Amino acid sequence: MNVTSSFGDTIVVRKMYRRCPLMVQGHVFPVDMMELPFYGFDVILGMDWLVEHKARVDFETKRVSLRLSEDHEVIIVGENVKFLSNVVSALEAQKLLDVGCQAYLAYVMNPNMDEARPQDIRSVCDFLSVFPEELSGSPPDRDVEFVIENYFYSDPVSIAPYRMTPK
Repeated sequence: MNVTSSFGDTIVVRKMYRRCPLMVQGHVFPVDMMELPFYGFDVILGMDWLVEHKARVDFETKRVSLRLSEDHEVIIVGENVKFLSNVVSALEAQKLLDVGCQAYLAYVMNPNMDEARPQDIRSVCDFLSVFPEELSGSPPDRDVEFVIENYFYSDPVSIAPYRMTPK
């Protein structure tokens, strides 16, 4: 089967999986999957699938609502939405402290959470072959010692790394 991408390229699809279970928030949605050589996407849902499941897409808030029944719907929220608008950067926090605002530091833990595994971290999953199952410990000590010697009454070298010619 040939598929045309949004860039106008034709891609040959060699594998298709029919009625695969797509689980979203505990609800199973059947979907026909095609294996595409695109990186950076987990799943691309087509217009026909979205219509079949009565999807409503809100582009402004990056939300997709899938209607299960008259009274129940599943809402999917995009990853890049700034729902943490109350989180400030370190620079903003420093400015607030400088003008006299109070600050509190909280260390939040989930006691029910199991031990963290590399497979649970999304960006690590892309590079699992790089991360070993068990870390052997700290890296070994090396015999090479790097030292920069400073001489008394010496000035740092101030030479441009390359010469810029005037235009």
